[in-house]
Amino acid sequence: MRLGVFVSALLLLTSACSASAMYYRTDDVIQLTAKDFSSKVLSGDGIWVVEFYAPWCGHCQRLAPEWKRVATALKGIVNVAAVDLADEKNKPLGGQYGIQGFPTIKVFEEAGKAPRDYNGQRTAQAIVDDVLQTVKRLTMSRLSGKKSKSSSSKSSGSGGGSKGSDVIQLDISNFDSSVLQSEDGWMVEFFAPWCGHCQRLAPEWEEAATTLKGQVKLGAVNADAEKELAGRYGVSGYPTIVYFPPTAKGKKKTAQSAVPYQGERSAQAIVDFALQKQDELGLPPTIDEVYSQKTLDDSCYASKLCFIGFLPHIMDSGKEGRMEYITAMQTAAKKFRKLPVKFVWAEGGSSEERLKFESSIQVGGSGYPALAAVAKGKGRVGNMLGAFSAKQIEMYVNGVMNGKMTTRSLPSDMPTFGEGVMWDGEDAAVDDGGEEDKWWLKDIDEI
Repeated sequence: MRLGVFVSALLLLTSACSASAMYYRTDDVIQLTAKDFSSKVLSGDGIWVVEFYAPWCGHCQRLAPEWKRVATALKGIVNVAAVDLADEKNKPLGGQYGIQGFPTIKVFEEAGKAPRDYNGQRTAQAIVDDVLQTVKRLTMSRLSGKKSKSSSSKSSGSGGGSKGSDVIQLDISNFDSSVLQSEDGWMVEFFAPWCGHCQRLAPEWEEAATTLKGQVKLGAVNADAEKELAGRYGVSGYPTIVYFPPTAKGKKKTAQSAVPYQGERSAQAIVDFALQKQDELGLPPTIDEVYSQKTLDDSCYASKLCFIGFLPHIMDSGKEGRMEYITAMQTAAKKFRKLPVKFVWAEGGSSEERLKFESSIQVGGSGYPALAAVAKGKGRVGNMLGAFSAKQIEMYVNGVMNGKMTTRSLPSDMPTFGEGVMWDGEDAAVDDGGEEDKWWLKDIDEI
């Protein structure tokens, strides 16, 4: 009897402990309080992923083992922490960050920048995948020498249209032709230059535009100057963001097809929303063809990091074979949609100029297809070895971005790409030689 009472008491004590202390010093989860939150998270270095929880919350208890796995997996890479909001001393943090339910996970990317909410699956794998995307994006931003968001905000609001900006300036003269008559998906911000929220959104909008370049276009309308255009879409506050889904060729978008964006005003949230819409429509990443120096400049060199697939001549691969290579690139590119990385393709060895260009970056010596990584701004280039498959391309891209794949300096005297003709999407036309070349057939018949 005494043993039974002892066991019952022990089980009760264990249950109470597990409910009141979900994380321990032996775990890799950093326990934060209101007292040290600011000094560690807001003023400290590195990315912080913070769970706001209550010990009595069943969802929090189920998340706890996954959260510990996240902390262990990201140890030394990202700070993974937890705040007990059931503790009276920590409750001010809940109010400060608008915590209304448990668990709430927030990602603090940089000092001085508002956190973003994590709304994905509550599994270690899903959380780690999301956070590593943030790490890659932030690393690429720093590698390019981009200024931090807190210092790059402009007093004029988003606007866009400045030199080097990926945000497209829109007004009544070009809105219909650029947005409504375009097959592309668009996100348009209606702003006012004096609006403080618009000014804070500006660097986020710029970053999202760069990340989504080639997938979804981002534009900006000065609603103060374009009142008629703003009225068309019921703009009554600033900033107002509207999404226009892509349409089939020849179809025009309408005001009814516009979807208001109600998410967070962070680059990551905007990118996530746009790509989710693309995925819902079953749209793969766009793999542009480069066939001239201008298309190379616009589609490849303008990106921080570009991967060029040099494909066999259409006579060698045929339409079906070429599409298989492009599909392999699309499959790999889908893994990197949230990063400012561009994938393009070109027909290998199609002219003497093209051969000189390829030779300068060590492409073509082993035949086609071949993949080269080019970071024009940094003057670096690298080459993929192995099969031209989606899996191999994905591994190579990851290796380049993580610094595990060898790159070298681009030649200082890079040859031009040469001028070519865009592929028409069809198999190569077979030349039957014409009537003049058939004289010998007649002669053979007469023998």
